[in-house]
Amino acid sequence: MSSEIQGEGRSLLYSSAACDEPEGCATVANSAQGQANPGAVDQIFDRWTGSKGIYRPAAATLAKIPAGIYSAEQDPRGIYLEAKRFPSDFLLDLPGLPTRLILNEVKDFWAKEKRFRQFGFLHKRGIMMCGPGGCGKTSIIRMVSSDVIADDGLVLLIQQIPVSVLAMAAIREIEERRALLTVTEDLDEYFKPGKNNHVKQVLSMYDGENQVDHVMHIATTNHPEELEDRIIQRPSRFDMVLLLGTPNRAAREAYLRNILHTELEEGVFQQVVDDTKGLSLSHLKEYVVSVVVLEKPSKPTLARLHENMKKKPRLPDDKGGSLGFHGEGYQIWNYDEEKNKYEFGGGIDEHNRPIPS
Repeated sequence: MSSEIQGEGRSLLYSSAACDEPEGCATVANSAQGQANPGAVDQIFDRWTGSKGIYRPAAATLAKIPAGIYSAEQDPRGIYLEAKRFPSDFLLDLPGLPTRLILNEVKDFWAKEKRFRQFGFLHKRGIMMCGPGGCGKTSIIRMVSSDVIADDGLVLLIQQIPVSVLAMAAIREIEERRALLTVTEDLDEYFKPGKNNHVKQVLSMYDGENQVDHVMHIATTNHPEELEDRIIQRPSRFDMVLLLGTPNRAAREAYLRNILHTELEEGVFQQVVDDTKGLSLSHLKEYVVSVVVLEKPSKPTLARLHENMKKKPRLPDDKGGSLGFHGEGYQIWNYDEEKNKYEFGGGIDEHNRPIPS
């Protein structure tokens, strides 16, 4: 059994097989109510937990940690969950992005737990988002996370694979029924040679000996071509792959309008929307900072930003080629278990029109 030790800013998770008797595990739940406070100092140990001759120092303990976003960390005292905030500037539900599609997919997944149980399946699902940096992946994740937290769930940011695997197991041991969303950004980084290579742990986390129940996995990559086939083309790891292109005109207009409001004359504003075709959301922000805030020339700024956008994402297919997506909007690819390949499932084009599947 695991004990949970709640400080004001982070929850400490200790594996304690000896702490299996209620009278041996002190629990005080009056010191950490409400949302966690990122950056706060841990509580000082003021009691013990344990039994059968094994005792561990502890602060106040809780049966449940606050809904929120956490990362799994480790120090000499054990593994712990540390409350986090996403670093994005603001949230926008932009046209031409699959935000509503993913939100509905996640809600449908949680609602159909009984159907998974009926057929003897683990209640888990995976969504992979591929696309250039700044195309809206993090914004979508933030909106999905907000929904999960609003329903009293937990969001775990996967940063250190081995520690995250231990934390997920502890969460499931302590809070078996708690909705859990994991977020792994830049998944391709874990497949590169070197000390950060954790291929085996990644595979076992998603669909192996370290997988957990009642979980939705969301991962992103800017370089799907660097992922191994066994992580992309394997059912029950990522059941849906979304290829995100650059924002279409409607998305660029909405994004720039939210930042600039009436800063530019309307004709000039519309020209900027046209001139930024092919740029990502992060490049649009850089354009505003450089040209509007810092008053640098528009043409050389656009040339620099367009040069940065030349490399496009490509997803390996089952024939060794690629499902290259070089346009605006997004495409949906659903895994077909019978055919053992991804099938095109529609999307949104550069004019914000549906693409039939």
